[in-house]
Amino acid sequence: GSRGELDRYSDLDLHVIVEATRPPDQMFYRDDRLVFVNFLDRANREAMFTDPWYALKNMAAVRTARILFDPKGWYADYQHRANVFNWSEITMSADAALSWVFTENVEMVHKILGGLIKNDDEKTLYATVELVHALTNVSALANGVLSNSENRFWRAVSESEHDSEWKALYWIALGFKSESVQARAEAVLRLYQRTALLYRNKLLLQHQSMVERVCALIASRGQKV
Repeated sequence: GSRGELDRYSDLDLHVIVEATRPPDQMFYRDDRLVFVNFLDRANREAMFTDPWYALKNMAAVRTARILFDPKGWYADYQHRANVFNWSEITMSADAALSWVFTENVEMVHKILGGLIKNDDEKTLYATVELVHALTNVSALANGVLSNSENRFWRAVSESEHDSEWKALYWIALGFKSESVQARAEAVLRLYQRTALLYRNKLLLQHQSMVERVCALIASRGQKV
């Protein structure tokens, strides 16, 4: 609601900091409004300032949260630290995570290549969706995209990129250009290559040769979108 995007189907997210053992998160309806209660373990909340995945998913939400009850000032302190946090503090961890995501999805590249050869749209589309999701995370990790809305995460990732070719391929791969399964697949393959070119300096040494090899494999096909 604070972002001006509230509608009748919007959910309500509540953060509760507990000092004891963290209970399971809860989800329920209250007067037709979906409510999600996220419990934060006070002893382990440091994860948001050291773990890039946790930062991507939680930092912006903590920054913009509205404090309803905080008698000991725990959340106020948490929010203050989030507001002064700089992504450069965890760049090394983020780059390592980026490298693993990029390399683990070599398999998806092979699935797409195989699906295209066999005209297997189901296999091709499955791998395309998985790969574009992975490349979204790679870009977010590279640029420290702390979006305050998961509904606008794709846009935030695209806007953080300065490469026009990357942006164009990204929206085709996502499916926003009414393209065929094959066209989306070709776009995500080129997106993988482009992402490798932009962020090869962030890849761990043990991953570089594999990424180079799969990019060469894509290039050898000579396909165009």
